[in-house]
Amino acid sequence: MLWMLLAGAGVAGPARTPLTLADAIATALASNLEHQQAALSLDRRRAEVLGVLGQYDPVLSGAVNTGASTAPTNAAIDGTEEIVSQSAGWSASVDQLLPSGGSASLYWSESFSDSNSANLVSASTVSDRVALAVSQPLLGGWWAPIRDVRGAALSLTDEELDLRAATEQLVLDTSAAYWRLVSAGESHTLAIRSREIAQQSLADARERFDEGFAGSGDVHQVERALGTARQSEVIASAEVEAADRALRRALGQPVSPTALLDPVDRPQVPDALPGYEEVLAEAQRSNVTWRRQQLALEQARLGVKAARNAALPDLALTGAVGFSGLASHAPAARQQLEGGTYRDWGIGASLSVPLAGRPIRSALETAAIDRDVALLALEAAEEDLVLAVQAAVRAAVTDRLRVSLAEDTVRVAKLALEADQELSREGKGSTRDVVLSLEALDQVQVEYLQAQIDLQASLLELRRVAGTLLPSPG
Repeated sequence: MLWMLLAGAGVAGPARTPLTLADAIATALASNLEHQQAALSLDRRRAEVLGVLGQYDPVLSGAVNTGASTAPTNAAIDGTEEIVSQSAGWSASVDQLLPSGGSASLYWSESFSDSNSANLVSASTVSDRVALAVSQPLLGGWWAPIRDVRGAALSLTDEELDLRAATEQLVLDTSAAYWRLVSAGESHTLAIRSREIAQQSLADARERFDEGFAGSGDVHQVERALGTARQSEVIASAEVEAADRALRRALGQPVSPTALLDPVDRPQVPDALPGYEEVLAEAQRSNVTWRRQQLALEQARLGVKAARNAALPDLALTGAVGFSGLASHAPAARQQLEGGTYRDWGIGASLSVPLAGRPIRSALETAAIDRDVALLALEAAEEDLVLAVQAAVRAAVTDRLRVSLAEDTVRVAKLALEADQELSREGKGSTRDVVLSLEALDQVQVEYLQAQIDLQASLLELRRVAGTLLPSPG
């Protein structure tokens, strides 16, 4: 805090880094630790969505096998005491889950066998087979993939809105910290000015006391006012340091004892404010809380559709078609396969109906209740949105009026101080009047600045409620 006193005495303090509000917000969005955590949560959700969609990626599988066996013979025609067989083979398949809830598999296998059994037409054989198999639920189960994909997309959108809400709050917090530092700096400047004026007033009072135009009581009053001004300056310097540290924390910057941020922006007072209808219309399109509640209702309705589909009987249709080849060597077997000489097919259906179905009914009733709760929550959110817009508009209008009134009060207080100083110099007024006018001016100047800063906060909150605080993601 000593540096502030030295600065007031004309001695240079720590280096100051100029900083605009826009730069402060940009730095916070890039470096704030909590915001980085929120961004990682969104990345995690994106990875989860990728996993949900990834289950519909085709899967390539392959296998190889080989083996041999020796067994005693039970047929005299073999002419051998034991049968020796050897086998080997490989297989490959491409499996694919379907968005309709079914599955498809394309399969190709080739096996080789050799045996010394005399019962075989050919001691060595090669068998090839290619088949396509499809399974598809027709009633219950076909809607599950749609629910998974759509639900994952809704969850990702909700996470994006959650990050947007966190970003909006960071903008508000950073702006509040920035304006707190502006207020602290201005208050410290006023404190220095008050101390300087009090010092000059004390010098004038002592001069008039020496000339016989003032009493010792006047001098003591000014000395007391000077002591108060010095205390205010020390308190103001401490608030500047505290505000500087708070802003650095919001920006994600390390606290530096040798450098201070220098907020160069000052509050701006707009000529006109947006109206209630305009803000409400924008909020109904872009307010984050409102949009998240709409998503919650959509997710609940999705759950009802999934529960209704799950309540249907499980009726599945299966089918397969394939081609095979069998020969003493691989080229011949593959030629039969390619020519489609030997083919087979099959089709079937399965039906499963729960007799009691209490878990199914429970899930359906629960989903319906969740949907009704979400619908009521949306209606409540709509009312809250109207109240929030009204409060935000009202706060902005009130703070704008406060700024105008405070500006008039400062102007009158300055005129009063100038008049009391003039009377004091002419010997027609008391030093106490000057001191009181000075304190009154300091007070209304602080109130004027605070009204301006409150207006900035109200305008930011108005934009947050309207959903226009951040650029549209689209």
